[in-house]
Amino acid sequence: MKVVFNQQGINQIRAMRDPNVIEIHIDGMPVPSARKRAGIMRTRNGPRIRVYTAKKAESYASKVATWAQLAVNGAGWKVEPKATYNVHFEIYRATLRGDFDNFEKALTDPMNGIVWKDDSQITEWSGVLLLDRKNPRAIVRVTRRMG
Repeated sequence: MKVVFNQQGINQIRAMRDPNVIEIHIDGMPVPSARKRAGIMRTRNGPRIRVYTAKKAESYASKVATWAQLAVNGAGWKVEPKATYNVHFEIYRATLRGDFDNFEKALTDPMNGIVWKDDSQITEWSGVLLLDRKNPRAIVRVTRRMG
């Protein structure tokens, strides 16, 4: 069974012979992973360095985790600590900004503990980075291999 969830909350179930495949649709502008930043914060005890992640990247990570959780719940998908994963990304962006590896990181990290135990279990990945100004989105297709 293949379960597809998207931003409108539409649950599309498509019959497939392989229960080890899940597809997650994240509608809206994909946000590439951002490096942590540091800033100086003034306190009563003097200046302190504060490390933070950009709010846009944090918000997108939360969105990815939410849609991943909905998809795995709908499919009855269980995290398998000994499995390996093949992941295919389709990233449709509205602008030409962002590198594929940063988009990939922004999509895989929030799925840790939801789709797989850790993204280090991904042994094969592929993807396309396309321009779609009218309908930006990301589609993540995961194939689990038990072994």
